[in-house]
Amino acid sequence: MLQAIALGVYGVLAPVSSGAKLDRDGVRARSRSSMRRLQSFLDVALLDDGDELELDAIVKNLGVDELVSLRVWTHRLGHAARPPRPLAFRWLSNRWGLRPSECLYVPGTEPLAIAARSAGWCVSPRPVNGFPDLETLVERLDSGARPWET
Repeated sequence: MLQAIALGVYGVLAPVSSGAKLDRDGVRARSRSSMRRLQSFLDVALLDDGDELELDAIVKNLGVDELVSLRVWTHRLGHAARPPRPLAFRWLSNRWGLRPSECLYVPGTEPLAIAARSAGWCVSPRPVNGFPDLETLVERLDSGARPWET
């Protein structure tokens, strides 16, 4: 049974953030609402690979920083954790005290999706346009759907 979810910042939050120029408050409110819903039934973390300052700025811009239990930036764990190596995912599932099969990753990039699968995590498929819709994903998870591949 799914117990936790890690979101890729570049794949899930960054597109929302960059598209928010005309409706920043509306996008921010929807992102926060979706994250709160996720938090009501799953442990939520952010896991991505990239520039720490940029990742932190995206998270802060959307106001979701206090809505996640952990932020895992792979470069902070060292070279051995860089994608497509699965170390960051193994570290996070261990930190949560969960089996990898109880964790879902919504990928930021394909190398991170490969790393998650290698660690035994469930991975949400990337939609055609490359960016998952966070609101739709939360609705599907909340309804008991299994929008992922193992």
